[in-house]
Amino acid sequence: MSRVQTLGLYRDLVRQAKQFNSYNFREYALRRVRTGFEEGRNVDAEGAKNLYDFGKKELHSLKRQTMEADYRESLESFKPFVFHSTALLARVSQ
Repeated sequence: MSRVQTLGLYRDLVRQAKQFNSYNFREYALRRVRTGFEEGRNVDAEGAKNLYDFGKKELHSLKRQTMEADYRESLESFKPFVFHSTALLARVSQ
């Protein structure tokens, strides 16, 4: 893989990891991206290709995880409407 493609994948992974609203999830994802690229720094061409393919799969997985986290967060912020007045509730149920 070329250096440009590898750096592009790194930037995409970091950008996606920063989409987590939760500090713990965001920092964990960023740490995994950094250590993964540091560990794969000195590999041969075949190893670089395998790591690049693995990184693309991880990017797809990270996108899915950030969407799910956003969805869960939106559900938690949803507050159902509660009737506080029995008179109002009686009028609505008629």
